[in-house]
Amino acid sequence: MKIKLITVILVICCIIKLLHKQKGINVEDWSDYQGIMTWEESNEKCEGLQMRPPTRKEIKAAYNANLTDSWKKDGLWYWTSEKFSKEYAYYFNVEDGNVSNIVNFYSIHLRCIR
Repeated sequence: MKIKLITVILVICCIIKLLHKQKGINVEDWSDYQGIMTWEESNEKCEGLQMRPPTRKEIKAAYNANLTDSWKKDGLWYWTSEKFSKEYAYYFNVEDGNVSNIVNFYSIHLRCIR
C-alpha cells in the first residue's frame, strides 16, 4: 500500500513538473524564499546566489503556472528586477497576480531566478 502511494505521489510530481516546463516555467530555476529586504538588497542577495530577481513577465508566468501558490505562506509581495523610476521599483502580488510599484527602500519578500 505504501509503495503504491509513493508511486502515485511521484507520478503527480512528475506531471506537475512537466506541465510547468511546457509553460516555460522550470521550478529548479527559482530560489527558495530569501527573506524580506529592500530592492537594492534583493539585487545583491540574488547576485550572491549567482541569480537575479525575476522580471515582471517571469513572475507573472510563474503565477499563471500556479508555482507561486506555495509562496503565500512566506508573504504576498515579491520584488521584480525592474524599476519604475529612480526611487520606485515594481513588485508582484502572488495573491491576486497584480503588479504595482513601491518605494525601492521599502522591505518586501524575495525569490530569485536563474
